[in-house]
Amino acid sequence: MGIKWRDVIQRPQLNKDDNSHGSSNVFVPGADIYSLFVRAIYVASHKVAAWKYTVPDGYDAVLVPTHDCDSSTAYEEMHHMGDYEHSLGLNGHYFLTVHYYRDRGYLSAFYNEDNIALTKKLMSQGHTVGSHSIGHFPDFSNTDRFPLTVTTEEEYAGTADHDETTGITTGGSTWAEIVLSKQILERDLEAPVRAFRSGHLCVNRHMPEALTMGDYEFSSCYTAGDVMCSSPYFTRKLNDWTGDLTNVLQMPLHFSDVFSKDKMTEDNWHEKPAIWHEIFEKNRGNYMSSIILIHPNREWKMEAQKMLVGMMDLSKSGLYNFQDYGDFWTGRFGFDFDYVYLPESEKIMLRASAADIVCNPALGIMVESSAPVSEVTLVDETGKVYPVRVTTPAPGKYLVLLSCR
Repeated sequence: MGIKWRDVIQRPQLNKDDNSHGSSNVFVPGADIYSLFVRAIYVASHKVAAWKYTVPDGYDAVLVPTHDCDSSTAYEEMHHMGDYEHSLGLNGHYFLTVHYYRDRGYLSAFYNEDNIALTKKLMSQGHTVGSHSIGHFPDFSNTDRFPLTVTTEEEYAGTADHDETTGITTGGSTWAEIVLSKQILERDLEAPVRAFRSGHLCVNRHMPEALTMGDYEFSSCYTAGDVMCSSPYFTRKLNDWTGDLTNVLQMPLHFSDVFSKDKMTEDNWHEKPAIWHEIFEKNRGNYMSSIILIHPNREWKMEAQKMLVGMMDLSKSGLYNFQDYGDFWTGRFGFDFDYVYLPESEKIMLRASAADIVCNPALGIMVESSAPVSEVTLVDETGKVYPVRVTTPAPGKYLVLLSCR
């Protein structure tokens, strides 16, 4: 095709493109176009083609709400969002800034006993939590200022400080921001912390190593517009071309309450859900889902999310927990299958290992066929037949769901 996969896919995923495009609350499928084009060629060249579906549970898209709690107000007001999501039967995901000490002038010690108690109450509704760093430092992308220094809570409180006048953080540590924050949360909340999102979505070269050291499974530190990729992908060490792939799944977010222009306020918030919904619909057209970030520091931001959900067709699209969505994609990457079409009986036989079938109940396989299809079956390596649910989202398309629930 005259292009290299690394230049049109890996380059933006490593955030090494020229950044000539928008990144906040925009639809920029620059990298997706090529993978979708290759799939289209594959489908067009086969009478029967099958590929791993990109949305869990047979939906045409899901909305994945996430919330950054990076201020005292966010902790105090997050119950509005939590109560609303609980009323929908949705477990939202809350990234918590663990600022347990007072900077000289940057942030207060809002990670305290009172807000820990509020978090536990939120979690009692089924909501999940992740780390949103300790310092939420705006210069966290400066690798030199944040080495992989291993430290303690007491030591870090005495060294890590941000000067708002100069914009410089001294005594910072990428290890502490990622690993120590997780250790504190897991100790205080008595729950596993599987996901990380950096303050201000800043990234540096030490982050993939620290995420691996902290045994994280998911990271959400880029916008989809920035990396021009709507689906999750695995992080590379050192964020470099030659870096080994880690087991940490990078999950780009697609839109948020942070607008670079015409900022979202109490006066104009009702104008923003239409912008989000337009991006959601464009992703849905590609069988892609959307992760939203809303800071839960104002009750009207809950109303904005409520308005967005009201615009969705929930008979076809769904609401999904962030970690469950990550588990779906991790399972999808590791799932292998093959298939055969039997023209005499007009049947399609899909085959996968029993372990893969059992471990991926949310996964589906899309079959696109120009030949007549009377039946689709799923078998494992022993020939055992599994019950499946088959829907026809469009003529010639058969979505085979591994779980018949």
